[in-house]
Amino acid sequence: MRAKVFVESSPHRSLIFTRLIVASLTVSRALAQDTVKLDIAPFPLADGARMEFRAFPLDQEPPKNPKQIWSSENCKIFFGSEIGAYDEALRSFKYDLFVRQPLTNPPHWSHFQVNANPTGPFRDQVGDLNFNLTNCTKEPGQMRLPLHAVSAEQYIKASPDSDPVDVWLSPQPIQINLANNLDGMDIVVQSIRLNYTDSSFWNGDPPNLKPNLTLTEKAKDVPVGLTVHANPIKAIQTAFLSTSDAGDTSVILTIDYAAQSGGRPKTLQLPMKVRFVPSPLYIGLTLMVGAFIGCLGRLADQKYRTNAKGFFMNFVSATIASVIFELLGIGLTKLDCSFKLFGMALDPRQLPQVLVMAILVGVFGVKIAETIRAASDKLRPGVAGG
Repeated sequence: MRAKVFVESSPHRSLIFTRLIVASLTVSRALAQDTVKLDIAPFPLADGARMEFRAFPLDQEPPKNPKQIWSSENCKIFFGSEIGAYDEALRSFKYDLFVRQPLTNPPHWSHFQVNANPTGPFRDQVGDLNFNLTNCTKEPGQMRLPLHAVSAEQYIKASPDSDPVDVWLSPQPIQINLANNLDGMDIVVQSIRLNYTDSSFWNGDPPNLKPNLTLTEKAKDVPVGLTVHANPIKAIQTAFLSTSDAGDTSVILTIDYAAQSGGRPKTLQLPMKVRFVPSPLYIGLTLMVGAFIGCLGRLADQKYRTNAKGFFMNFVSATIASVIFELLGIGLTKLDCSFKLFGMALDPRQLPQVLVMAILVGVFGVKIAETIRAASDKLRPGVAGG
């Protein structure tokens, strides 16, 4: 009885095994038809540099918020979450790419991680890459990808408004002009900060901004302000030793940035000299004090003693003359003219020198004006007689 059961069940089992084999072959053939392979050709760059690519298949989950970069009738390629993210350990860049086959039911997704390995020096740029998609389309395609280098070359330029940087004694922003030196690629500035080489010149913590600023490929001289608070006592003390071509102290500008489409994070450090200058309000008050002291000094001479009204008129005249001389000096300084006395550079924006100039105008200004008036009076009869 057992032998009979065995003989009758053998054909049944063979049929089951045959069906399983056929089903597995069918599934394997279907999977083989749906499997997509991505091959990206090496991309040659200037001076012998090149970028090589390797694509690894991952899961088949569709991406979130995909951005299409290439399309044909049978296949479409999308960006994933990582676009040129830098891997410090491998010294390579990662790209998430998704391939969609819209003609399958349901549409089939293939996910690839592409590792890009740069060789040789070059600047970050955008390249048109040749590729092939096996089991998706027979024709080769071309897609645009951002290509990043591992070099330490800086892609951003930062420059202050002046050298040295003039800082008022009152709180004010230091303006830094930023420029993008890359072609065809934006730059994202993550942070901008200052470090003080000598904190005794400053009040409070150094500025630290996180502007998340994007510099487009054509961005030139984009202004950014960093507000600093000078220590007035320390700044005025150093003003006595300040010259026109050297600063009183220095700061270090640090900028953290990267290309917008990924790339290696970079840091730019720029030392800057700082020269403390008073605000226009402080200069005006100093001119008035100097003119007042100078007018008082003139009273030591019996010839120039006068009443209160006359003293006030002399004070007003000395103040106006001091303002004119101050504006003239600042204008000439802007034209790169320099003034030196006993080997020391004179700067019309430094309070001690402004005070001395106003005192001299207060003491000798009226006398010089009287001398000029007397000379003109002597010339006037001769001109009339001629």
